[in-house]
Amino acid sequence: MPWIEKSVMKKKHDFIKEYSSGDLAIAALARKYGISRKTAYKYIGRYQIEGEAGLAEKSRAPHSHPNETPPPIIDEIINTKLKFGSWGPKKIIARLRKDNPDKVYPCPSTAQYWLYRYDLVRTRKKRSQVPPYTQPFSECNSSNDVWSIDFKGQFRMGNGKHCYPLTIEDNYSRFNLLCVGLSSPNYEDARKWLLWAFREYGLPKAIRSDNGTPFVAPGRTGLSQLSIWFVQLGIEQERIDKGHPEQNGRLERFHRTLKDYIKEHPQMELVSQQELFTTFRYEYNHVRPHEAIDFKTPAELYTSSPRQYPLIIPPPEYGSDMLVRRLKPRGEISLEWKSYYVCQLLGGEYVGLKLKGNGIMEVYYYERNILNLDISKGRVHGSQKRSDYSMCLEKKLVHQPSKKGLREGVTPLARYASQGVRHPRGKRKLAIIGENKNMGKV
Repeated sequence: MPWIEKSVMKKKHDFIKEYSSGDLAIAALARKYGISRKTAYKYIGRYQIEGEAGLAEKSRAPHSHPNETPPPIIDEIINTKLKFGSWGPKKIIARLRKDNPDKVYPCPSTAQYWLYRYDLVRTRKKRSQVPPYTQPFSECNSSNDVWSIDFKGQFRMGNGKHCYPLTIEDNYSRFNLLCVGLSSPNYEDARKWLLWAFREYGLPKAIRSDNGTPFVAPGRTGLSQLSIWFVQLGIEQERIDKGHPEQNGRLERFHRTLKDYIKEHPQMELVSQQELFTTFRYEYNHVRPHEAIDFKTPAELYTSSPRQYPLIIPPPEYGSDMLVRRLKPRGEISLEWKSYYVCQLLGGEYVGLKLKGNGIMEVYYYERNILNLDISKGRVHGSQKRSDYSMCLEKKLVHQPSKKGLREGVTPLARYASQGVRHPRGKRKLAIIGENKNMGKV
């Protein structure tokens, strides 16, 4: 016979039953049930006051907590959130403390807790992030070592339309290479004016930018159409950390000077605004002394780059130690019956693959390592899936003869159709099997 197991509650009932019979003393009962006399008296006292309900386990939580948020304070937090739906806990607590300076309100993290409890927090959609740039920035020892590029913050002109100034500056000489007003920060206009700068001044060794459009794009590689063009030209693209504009401080300081000049000379429309930019650019490069370069003008230090813009961009070349693969139109490469996504903008381009240790594969585009892939996380090809399914089906037929219909291309829905019976799932149309043994369509 199996052992008879007793729950804790059953043992308590047995203990009270034997105590009520009066056959054994309390000390003997305590030894029999393996409890102390203090615990025995506790159970007896609870049973005499509450009955069987007193034998249940009581909550060990404290009856009061010194840091517990009072219900009226919680109501004020909730009501303020409902009144100002877009406010977060910091603004809510700041507003309540300002309106009621005599009351004590909890910290914003506690208010956030109660907002979550009452389901008043809207979860934000997780967006793709640009991978951080981990290489050290290049040193600026001569002209064209590093250029800085950015869109200055937009401002409204006299006609009510916005102007987006695109600026490029040489970090060594502070020479302003480009200052042009655009109607929007788009790739087409940015490439057109960058092409003008490359043909006018040559190619730099590196270009430093932030992580905004059109310089980078969200994704595994961070490559945009503009950054792909930089790679093809042999220009290293340096990206500052997110939220750290001081890493591109020379261009930000130029933007401050440009902003002061714009405020003093407001314009009505984009044409006259561009004329103002041209006048400012000449004054900044040739007239205005710069304190950081011993009060010289940027034009006194700047010289054009010896690297000229090529007439034809050469195709990429990879070493003998690399595997060369062409990306599919959707930006995937195939390797050993698996697909790996790289970048859709590189569809049709050739990349180099170099296998490293621990199953890591480096992907190169020209001389730049654009991605490290884990070869164990590829997507299996559809043809390989069909082959694996066929092998699996052969094994199933050995042990499950009822699966024979699957091999002949007969689906369960088609089997019901052949018998003139409605499918259990309630499909209104029945599958019809053709002579070519294709699968029925619903």
